[in-house]
Amino acid sequence: MFGTIRKHSKWMWIIIVAATIVSFVIFFGPGGRQGQDETQKYNFGTIGDQPITRDEYVGAQRSAYLDYFFNRGQWPDRDPAAKQGGFNEERLTYERLLLMSKARELGISVSPESAAKVAADIIRNSGAGSPREFEQRVLAGYASLADFGRFVEQFITIQQLAATVGLPGNLVTPKEATALWKYENQEVSADLVFVPASNYVASVTATPEALQQFFTNQIERYRVPAKVAINYVEFAITNYWPIAGQMFTNGVTNIAEYAQAVYEQRGSNAFAGKPLAEATEQIINDTKRNFARRAATTNALALHVEMTDSEKVAPDALIKAAQRANLPVKLSPPFDTQSGGFFLPSAVAQKAFTLNSENPVCEPVATEETVYLLSLATNIPSYLPPFEAVSNRVNYDYVQMTANQFALAAGEALHAKLTNGLAQGEKFGALCTANGTRPLPLTPFSRSSRALTNLPPQVPVGLLQEAAFKVPAGKLSNWVPINGGGFMIFIKELLPLDETKMAEEMPKVLTQIRQSSQNEAFQSWFRKQAETGFRNTPLNRPPTPSVGNRAAR
Repeated sequence: MFGTIRKHSKWMWIIIVAATIVSFVIFFGPGGRQGQDETQKYNFGTIGDQPITRDEYVGAQRSAYLDYFFNRGQWPDRDPAAKQGGFNEERLTYERLLLMSKARELGISVSPESAAKVAADIIRNSGAGSPREFEQRVLAGYASLADFGRFVEQFITIQQLAATVGLPGNLVTPKEATALWKYENQEVSADLVFVPASNYVASVTATPEALQQFFTNQIERYRVPAKVAINYVEFAITNYWPIAGQMFTNGVTNIAEYAQAVYEQRGSNAFAGKPLAEATEQIINDTKRNFARRAATTNALALHVEMTDSEKVAPDALIKAAQRANLPVKLSPPFDTQSGGFFLPSAVAQKAFTLNSENPVCEPVATEETVYLLSLATNIPSYLPPFEAVSNRVNYDYVQMTANQFALAAGEALHAKLTNGLAQGEKFGALCTANGTRPLPLTPFSRSSRALTNLPPQVPVGLLQEAAFKVPAGKLSNWVPINGGGFMIFIKELLPLDETKMAEEMPKVLTQIRQSSQNEAFQSWFRKQAETGFRNTPLNRPPTPSVGNRAAR
């Protein structure tokens, strides 16, 4: 992953890992010791009738953080995908505590030697020259060596637990795998009959009475969304480039080693396949950019502290604080959740909608190029417009919806005629010609096909497959209504299977099926354990304050 380092004594790693088994590091937040007095008496709940101690909770919490980092290459608090993907620190912590409890019940344990070997491999691949360098450079203040050792032990234990519980998944036979391959890869030759709504647009008559009635029935469709306008101050990271350069000079003593470590950690794909020599400049610039963003955020936070240093924040607090700091304040036009992204980064637009008269300001919002500090300027509630204001839109929607209804009715009638004709022994092609429609021969496809080259874009591949594989060869599928019309599909024949391809793919398929079945068995088992295992934890109680998530930085 990161390079190669000299060998470390195995016993050194045994000492490090063994130490983590019997002791946990007291939690520190970003500003130092955080919440220790408040959380010492906090009830973390019980698992398996055993109370969860604060040290156990914090240990599992940090392991969850490390697990995210080693899987994604970024810490969750710095990865926008973590929030978008639903990263739930508290739940992941309790899931890890439950898994470790179940491992103890089943007698699963990890020897210090095994944990030491895995830990040494990770350190060795990181390119760090010593454990302390690994702690300082890779863990980067988010975790300690003790946290890392505990994570390794838990990682191996959970892997062994998953293998034990998911053992039935390995019992999938080659015969079962072959049957599944045939099911997924059986191709059909078929004709599509598509009835588009666009064919019926000219048949729609939009009378004033019909439009007014349509507007009344569909009025929520035309609701104008709530809008906000914000005052904001921009802290462009380019303004902090000189400071970032100094921070880089002071913080990186060996540029070549640092660039190699980053390159190997992120992989060549992160640099468009460029070799290390060509990627070094980008690595340096990316690091300086991060330093500049940190400096911009620090300045934004200072202004935020100044304007919130009172029991109730005034609506104009940002304007006054910016004036004292000689910083320009910009005023946005009113925007809704969609249009805000046209002139403000989406993260800023989303944060703006959390502001209200009681809380008119928020903490700085960092984006790729700028850190924003914002306050509420105007809040415009949602409202329903009069018909005259949206009449053109109403007319368009009415025509499209009515044309779609005409298409659906025509498609259902056509389907009945084709079905009846086939039942009487008539040929499908002749039936289509007699009823004024022309079927579209599709390229052969199977259940595993992801796209068809000549399929109309209005027809979803998934719906086509679902309809096609419900009927045998020589039969017509059900009529399937979709947005923009509808379709039916006639199955001409099942095509011969590619036996050579099946033989080539079967070893890999069997391995994938067994892994998938093992994972499904484990997940099913864990869901059942969680139903009772979390019963006496905060996951089953009202939300409580966080006790922190990482070591001192």
